[in-house]
Amino acid sequence: MQLRPLHQAVVRHAYPHPMFAHCLTGLRRPEPRLTITSHPVDDGALWYLGGALASDGVDMTAEALGRHALGELRACVPWINWEGAQVETLRIDRAEPLHPKGKRPDQAFAEAYGPVIVCWPTKLSLTPDLGDRVAPLLSAPAKTNPPTLSLPPASLGHAPWEV
Repeated sequence: MQLRPLHQAVVRHAYPHPMFAHCLTGLRRPEPRLTITSHPVDDGALWYLGGALASDGVDMTAEALGRHALGELRACVPWINWEGAQVETLRIDRAEPLHPKGKRPDQAFAEAYGPVIVCWPTKLSLTPDLGDRVAPLLSAPAKTNPPTLSLPPASLGHAPWEV
């Protein structure tokens, strides 16, 4: 495993429609300029921003990343009025499969260890690749009686912006 630091932006705004997008204009490297995912929140809308913005944000203060994020939104999604938008930031470490020289993995990871398949999509856009890698590792279902497990119900986690 390797860890890659990111500095994500979380933008609260009044635009009522969700957006899930990659902004690909002006690319100079192998990641989207801006990645947007939408999440409903009680008081309106929230967009979680990543891509090059989050990679570049590692070397920025929260205030600088907030200004940069609003500038990128104004450039990439210009039809929305960004006045009154509130920006928070979140530092995270993305966990990835170990790659030579710490480079970013360009594919998902799936490997069988006995009866277990370890899966690591690395990021959401590689999930289809993960399925392609897992399928050949699966054996035909066996007719067995499933074990009886007495486990407590799993608790639901919370998104960082809900805490």
